[in-house]
Amino acid sequence: MKKLLLFVVIAFVSFCANAQFYLGGTAGISVNTVDRYATTSAVICPELGYKFNQIWAVGASIDAGYSNERGGYGIIGFAPYARAIFAHVQSVSFFADAALPYYTLISDGDSESMFSIGLRPGFLVNLNDNLQLQARATFVSIGLSGNNTSIGLAIANEFSLGVIYNF
Repeated sequence: MKKLLLFVVIAFVSFCANAQFYLGGTAGISVNTVDRYATTSAVICPELGYKFNQIWAVGASIDAGYSNERGGYGIIGFAPYARAIFAHVQSVSFFADAALPYYTLISDGDSESMFSIGLRPGFLVNLNDNLQLQARATFVSIGLSGNNTSIGLAIANEFSLGVIYNF
């Protein structure tokens, strides 16, 4: 039993020594105009991730925000993703995230849950060995709303900018 415990501790320490964890987040704003009515949404999204290698990574963000659409509502969500880095040009890396966000919208005591699948392209700019500037946009998403059981396809104009710290 002691040998097994020692093996698990050594394996865990060696895993953590080579870990490629990153911590960061983004802040974003979205402005939409439909029939001369403009809506604005703002969101902040801290995130944590793990890089398997130079191409693949996984991560998740916890999202919180506000929108003035439909009289105003708050947003809270969880968005896990898988990231593929497909090109490197000098200090810039281009990636695409396949995300599975789950959101709850809260307005005047009512709530509505939404689940979607989305593709989020973006890029990382290496500022130094540990710090990166991250920019990404939501390109296309398919969503399911729980209260109305509606399915929709959206090509959004959302853009977010943030920083990533690599451990």
